[in-house]
Amino acid sequence: MSDNLKNSKVGLTHQFEEIEKLIKDNDYITALAQIREVQSTGKLGSFSLPEEPFTEEVGHFYYSATKVLRHFGSYEEALETGQRAISIFIELHDELKIAQIQFLLGLISIAMGNLKSAEIEIRDALTGYKRLNDLEGVISCLSRLSNIEAIRGSYSKSIEYLQDALLYANKLGDSKKKAFLYGNLGQSFTMIGSWKKAERNLLLNTGLNRQAGNEVNLCKGLLSLGYIYFLKREFLKAKKLYEESLSLIQKNNCVRELTIYHEYSGELAFTQGDYQLAENHYKKVLEVMGKRAPEGDMISQTYRLLADLQLAKKEYDQAFSSCQKALEVSKSLGERIEESACYRILGQIYTVRNDKKKAQENFNKSISIFQEINTKYELAKIYLEAGKSNCYDYYERMKFLGRAEDIFKELESKYHLGLIKLAQSNLFFEKHEYENTSLFLKDAEKIFRELGEEKDLSLVKEFRNKLTKFNGELEVSNPETKYTFSQIITQNKKMLDILEEAKRIKDTDMTILIEGETGTGKDLLAKCIHYESNRKNKEFVMVSSAAIPKDLLESELFGFRRGAFTGASYDKKGLLEEADGGTLFLNEVADLPLFLQAKILGAIENKELTRIGETKSRKVDFRIISATNKSLEEEIKSGRFREDLYYRLYCIKFVLPPLRERKEDILLLIEYCSKVFSITDIQIPLEIFLNYNWPGNIRELENEIKRFIALGEKEMAVNNFDADCHFQPEESSLSSKLAEYEKEQIIKALKDSNGIIIKAAKLLGIPWTTLKNKIKKYNIKSPN
Repeated sequence: MSDNLKNSKVGLTHQFEEIEKLIKDNDYITALAQIREVQSTGKLGSFSLPEEPFTEEVGHFYYSATKVLRHFGSYEEALETGQRAISIFIELHDELKIAQIQFLLGLISIAMGNLKSAEIEIRDALTGYKRLNDLEGVISCLSRLSNIEAIRGSYSKSIEYLQDALLYANKLGDSKKKAFLYGNLGQSFTMIGSWKKAERNLLLNTGLNRQAGNEVNLCKGLLSLGYIYFLKREFLKAKKLYEESLSLIQKNNCVRELTIYHEYSGELAFTQGDYQLAENHYKKVLEVMGKRAPEGDMISQTYRLLADLQLAKKEYDQAFSSCQKALEVSKSLGERIEESACYRILGQIYTVRNDKKKAQENFNKSISIFQEINTKYELAKIYLEAGKSNCYDYYERMKFLGRAEDIFKELESKYHLGLIKLAQSNLFFEKHEYENTSLFLKDAEKIFRELGEEKDLSLVKEFRNKLTKFNGELEVSNPETKYTFSQIITQNKKMLDILEEAKRIKDTDMTILIEGETGTGKDLLAKCIHYESNRKNKEFVMVSSAAIPKDLLESELFGFRRGAFTGASYDKKGLLEEADGGTLFLNEVADLPLFLQAKILGAIENKELTRIGETKSRKVDFRIISATNKSLEEEIKSGRFREDLYYRLYCIKFVLPPLRERKEDILLLIEYCSKVFSITDIQIPLEIFLNYNWPGNIRELENEIKRFIALGEKEMAVNNFDADCHFQPEESSLSSKLAEYEKEQIIKALKDSNGIIIKAAKLLGIPWTTLKNKIKKYNIKSPN
């Protein structure tokens, strides 16, 4: 061997040792400078060929270079140097180095989003480490296989790998490895919604890393622990940990951890309502990772988060574009949790676009994936969003919200329970069930006030203002003053007789059955009886049999014990128990399923109930009032209602007359609504209102008055008007009658003004341009 070759070998070996020392000291900047020096001076020369005697040193150099390049996110170059290194050590039959480099190549493939290649490389490395009985190597491979399963959404497998790895780490007594595994376990438990286990493992992780002075791993643990506090909405704790991690990230130039910091900080800013700051953080992630790993996992996550942000800002086209980018990358990576989150966002976008079919299709895809991989938090979020979507019917939405509520209770996420109460309030509002709207809104407000959630409290206030406008009530929190017999507006003899009898029996325990068409005021009468009775200081609990999904009805009515069935993660008091000492109002009682009728009958007869999953009964004392718009006698004949239950419910029966049989009350009701809605300058067309048949009864009358207030001065909604139709009181819609009435008044005014539009407009008290448009709309010809 020539002196030049010997000197080159010694020089390269010395430089390799120096680079390895720099890596060990986490001085990657200097290490990279050394690597670039070797490359630029051409010291490798012919030593890169396997047949040369110095290939072992060259192999070590390429291995070190691969580690440094990976640290800085130069993945393509890192793969190239890694392949050079492994080809050298294969020739040298160095199994340990082969396993080490295979593992390293697996890490690079994970960062680049190539999970299939990553799994192959790491499994090969695991085989090599086991053959060599290298426990440290085995631990590292198991933890990274866990990482791959986590990306795929297989969190149960991910946790199994980590727990196996922790057994090996305990054998070694290696605190550094244990810290690393605790960190990964914390992240996996985070994803399945086990936040307490996640927090416990991450506290162990950060504690061990602080003790060891391992700043790079400490910054990772701090980010993960901060994210747990973010999920628990402990924002100050989260921000403090993020900022602590940032100082370590900058000190050690950790590129990937820097992008995670920006991603987490962006989510925090978004949740706190600072959309601009959130967008700035996301753009920094895309800027860094777009250059280094444009098809990596960070890219798909960030585009998905950006889509959520754009959706909140009502930038629907931009949100759709960002979501499609995220979906494309996540599907190519097999990253199922991100793919599912994208489907959730698409469902929300299609809801806004009123494309029911595509909205349901995407929501259902998201739900299916989240159910399969069992990510509780994300699953609860999609249930909540599906429950808010009007692309499903009322009962499906109520069912989704119920499922979300069960999961968030298990997660102990009180804030999200407030969001569910708000969503349920909106749902009741859409059904014109204003009392339930008010009650659920009050529950949401209480939660947000306890948590200090000012942004959500402002949403509650905004919604309450809307409710006030439609419900005509300034305060709903004091039902004792609201529900009195004097509040029932009537001069109809039959109604007056019903009220007199209701006053006589209000303080008894007799069961009351109220029958009547929809909108006749059955629930109002029930509330008046309760709040005028000696039970008024206890709860009035309304159970709407048709509004609660049948598979949830039994548990809602009777409650359950923790562990009684899948999802029963807490003890729950049922509605019957809630009514103890007060009144249980069974609304739409005819819709009670047969399997529950016998159980309710037993509760009424024995004054006791048993929660699902318990054997010991509980004493209850409630008064039963039930209501139906169906004939229970007919339901009994058809076999849909138990006769013995009917007689238990029917001590006193009130049959409320429809509004068409209470024509004398219409003017009184219009006058009352006029006061409630503060009508001063709008003239209600009394003749039309008096002649109309009112199939929806008082509820329809109230809604039509509201609509007339909203549209009367502009233009009534008369889409059903047919210029050639004849006036038919029993069949025509109110809108058609109002249009007919308006048309007649216009024709009369034109005749009285000899066809001069300006004069006719003055007679009608409307602008002449408005009159001109109405003449055109009704195709009215000038009078002769």
